[in-house]
Amino acid sequence: MVYHRNGGGDPDRRQAGELAPYLQQIKRGARTLEHIAHVFKIDGLTQEKEREILPKTIGEEIGKLILGMRPKVIQGIDSLFGLTPTYEIPNSIAPLMKGTGGMSQDEALKKLTVNLKGLLEKEHPELSQSQRIGSAERVHQLQVLGAFDRILKMEAVRTDASAQENWIDSAVVTTKSFLGRWLGEEAGKPKVPDAGLLTQVKESGEKAFDAYERTVREGVDPSNASNQYVQNWIEDAAYIQAVVWLNSRGEFFLPYYILDAAVEIFREGDSKLDWHKRRAIEHKFKGIFQLDYSFADLKGRNDLRLIRLSYYIIFKEPLGETEENLWLERWHELAREMEAAGHGPDEIEAGKQEFLVQMKRAREAFIGIIAPEVYKGTYDASLEERVTRAAREFEGQISKEVIQGLAGLKGRKADIEAQREKWNAEEEILYPERERLKKERADRRAGYQRELSDPEKQKEALE
Repeated sequence: MVYHRNGGGDPDRRQAGELAPYLQQIKRGARTLEHIAHVFKIDGLTQEKEREILPKTIGEEIGKLILGMRPKVIQGIDSLFGLTPTYEIPNSIAPLMKGTGGMSQDEALKKLTVNLKGLLEKEHPELSQSQRIGSAERVHQLQVLGAFDRILKMEAVRTDASAQENWIDSAVVTTKSFLGRWLGEEAGKPKVPDAGLLTQVKESGEKAFDAYERTVREGVDPSNASNQYVQNWIEDAAYIQAVVWLNSRGEFFLPYYILDAAVEIFREGDSKLDWHKRRAIEHKFKGIFQLDYSFADLKGRNDLRLIRLSYYIIFKEPLGETEENLWLERWHELAREMEAAGHGPDEIEAGKQEFLVQMKRAREAFIGIIAPEVYKGTYDASLEERVTRAAREFEGQISKEVIQGLAGLKGRKADIEAQREKWNAEEEILYPERERLKKERADRRAGYQRELSDPEKQKEALE
């Protein structure tokens, strides 16, 4: 719970209703208290970084891409082959760049990052509660299984300045030598690298790898592994979202399910995106990914793609073509209700996912109640169709209640917080008075004890 914060940055106490399912799991022995506590800690850490750090990091990555602030090695390779990507400045951020023309790149980036943060906090889709808890559970399981050992080792080397410097020096020397001899020094004619050069590259790589291994520090605190995992995910996700957003001219972000898969796919087994993988991502989104239905901005069909994917993940079954329009209309009705209740675009996107989760729970509860009664006799194939039809009718009725519940969540939460603030204000007034009365009672009791233990007083009382 240590990472859960409210709007003022203070620790945010979880409501009893939120904790009840987890307390039941502990009571049944399905999970331990330590397990639940760790999952909630990761959930709070993810929520804090998602709301505060992710928009800022996306803004910073957008600024770097617009201003051409790439690592020198990428700039050198791209300029060598004439492949440096450029981006049109989206209309939504053009006013935010006013006044940056006469600044240095670092100053312009700082100003643009601050300006973009407010925009991105409203526009970037927020994770739903179920998605955050699911992500936290996954991180917990990865740590339990020891999957973070490699991350710890890599981060230990990254933070070792001397090892990093040696690695870079070795890579630069090798790269310059290789490119110089491969391209040829006379008239830029390419040459095939000879055996001596290949041996030199191999030996240089082996030395660098040996230095890497020697600098891995033992005994790194494993409790930091989950924090580092979340931080790495935030940084890689921010870069991918920045590239996607700029290529869509400021109109589209990848939804969480696609983004999370993209991070894992683009890492290719590594713990973090390095510079050459980032460069590849940037070029792919400029080219082939413009036509890839997994990543492209489908405009009016983005919701259709997302509901097909989300429904499959949550319900564990494909969404039938005949039901697509029905579920899309429910989403649209939810969006209208949430917008009318004052929810922003980021909250609406999270609400869509939470709507599907709650509908899945409602379906399971309904079938769980009626199925034992329906199927306890002789099996009839028509019964399954009747149960399915009854479940669909029930969903049609309960969906309106779920929509109203999600739309009113912000108002109910505001009421609860207002009541809590009122209670806290009363507590500030009453606490000193209660402490004074408590001290007076203690003093009186001490006086009574002294009188009762005094023989003279006892004698007077008896007379």
